[in-house]
Amino acid sequence: MTYAEIQRQVAGILGVPPGSVRGCWIADVKRERGDLRGPAPNRGKGRRAPSCPATYRQAISRVLEGNGSHPPSVGLDSTGSASRHIVLTRPS
Repeated sequence: MTYAEIQRQVAGILGVPPGSVRGCWIADVKRERGDLRGPAPNRGKGRRAPSCPATYRQAISRVLEGNGSHPPSVGLDSTGSASRHIVLTRPS
C-alpha cells in the first residue's frame, strides 16, 4: 500500500482532505510498528519530523492494521506468534 493510498483512506476515516495527512506522520507510525526498512534517504543526520498527532495516529494504525479496504492476512508461526509477513488479498 502506497503512502498516497494510506493518506486517502485516513482522510476518508477522519473526513479531512488527503493533503492534510502528512507522509512523515505515516512514517512515524510505521517506525513505531517496526514496519520501516531503515532511515529515509532524504533525512539528514539527527533530523526528525514532528510526531504524529494522536487522532491521526489512530486512523493511520487502523489503516495499516487492515481495517481499511484491503485487510491483510496474518499467519501464525510454529510458536503461535503472529508472523510479520503480511499477504494482501484482493477483496471478493
